[in-house]
Amino acid sequence: MNVTLLLGLLLQVVAVLIVLAYVRSRWLVSCGVLFVTVAFLYHGLSEIVQRVFPGHNEFRDLVAQNAVDVWTVLAGAAMLCFAACYCITLYLLRSRRRRTHESPLVSRVPGWVVLLILSVVSRLIVLSGQDLGYWVMSFAAYLGDLLLVLGCAGFVLRKGPAFVLPTVIGSSLFLAMGGARFSVVLNFVLLVSVLKRLSMPVRLSRLVIPGAVVLAVVILISAARVTSGRLGTKDDDSGLVDRLRWLSSGSQIIGTGQDSLVRLAEDFSYRFDGNAFPALVLEDFRLRQTTPGLTSFWRNFVLMIPSALVPGKAELDPRMLYEEDYSITFFRLPEDVDYMPMTLGILFTYHAVLGLILYSLMLGVIYGLVDHVAMRPRSLVALLLGITFSWTALLMEQGIMVYFGTMRTVVIYLVVVWIIWLISRLTRPFVRALWFDLKLSTP
Repeated sequence: MNVTLLLGLLLQVVAVLIVLAYVRSRWLVSCGVLFVTVAFLYHGLSEIVQRVFPGHNEFRDLVAQNAVDVWTVLAGAAMLCFAACYCITLYLLRSRRRRTHESPLVSRVPGWVVLLILSVVSRLIVLSGQDLGYWVMSFAAYLGDLLLVLGCAGFVLRKGPAFVLPTVIGSSLFLAMGGARFSVVLNFVLLVSVLKRLSMPVRLSRLVIPGAVVLAVVILISAARVTSGRLGTKDDDSGLVDRLRWLSSGSQIIGTGQDSLVRLAEDFSYRFDGNAFPALVLEDFRLRQTTPGLTSFWRNFVLMIPSALVPGKAELDPRMLYEEDYSITFFRLPEDVDYMPMTLGILFTYHAVLGLILYSLMLGVIYGLVDHVAMRPRSLVALLLGITFSWTALLMEQGIMVYFGTMRTVVIYLVVVWIIWLISRLTRPFVRALWFDLKLSTP
């Protein structure tokens, strides 16, 4: 390791320590802590792994090591700016009293049974591969994960902390059939976050075994990818039995030799490399000294408009819809590569170093405002706001696009809940009158 890399790692560690020192015991409900921790995982810890175990990540054949080292410093500076603004924002708002009344939405939310049923149905619709129409598929894709988190949280809140483990086991295995490792991690972290936000007395000791279960399921999915390929690459792996068979194939990696274990390690090594894409952007910026500004940012708004409202949207050039595709073309990066653009990486593409620092400062303020109202939510909107920014922090590998997608999911959920509340409000007099008539007619 050289001085540049050590400086970058030092800045990142300091950023993590600053937010942890400020929030103290509230770290499990802090979106800001989650942001800097996940950023350190992708930009700092993963770089240490790359140096200790070189040659297992094909991304590194595309970029010079010097550019990666410089990027770790820029990422560390951005994380430090984020941490400073986040803590200052929380400090300035510490004495402000929040509203204590309960939002009418809270008492009208469907119970955990309804949420779990809807989440299972949504997931099965997505996994079936059948086209049930644009709106059905969209609602299933957007709301499935959120419904599962809220349903599991409602179940544990109703039954008690002892049910955290069986809930995590069931939800993890259920999500594993989709073949996406991060869905398993996302559900677990958000579940714990929601329980702590709602003052559920869950001790850390109760989370050790559930955390080990999540880790085991993640490794099992990775092993299945090594032994049987990625799920969805074959025509005969869309059925439920086929998915279970694919998942169980991951256990076959035990005893298959050193080669399979090396491929498993390579899968993890590539998956957490958050420095390759921004370092490639940095290389091109050094040569041309130009950036697209916010041109790619506005594409997120077009992407969020339902295809049913924009005829021909599906046929548009991906560069007109996705920031990553536009940035790949603008900065002349190798195509047909599964990049991880990262939140800080996309911010860097806007206006280079100055833009990265400025937008990181703004992001720190936003996360501070969110945590001010969401650490101890007094309404459904505040709770969903905390879930949203925890979600975006966990999925920072997707760049800025994840903020738009997650916000869309939450807005759709709130609209559905509001419709349910409105219907129940309008039909309540009719139901009461009907019930009164039935009681009078009963001998």
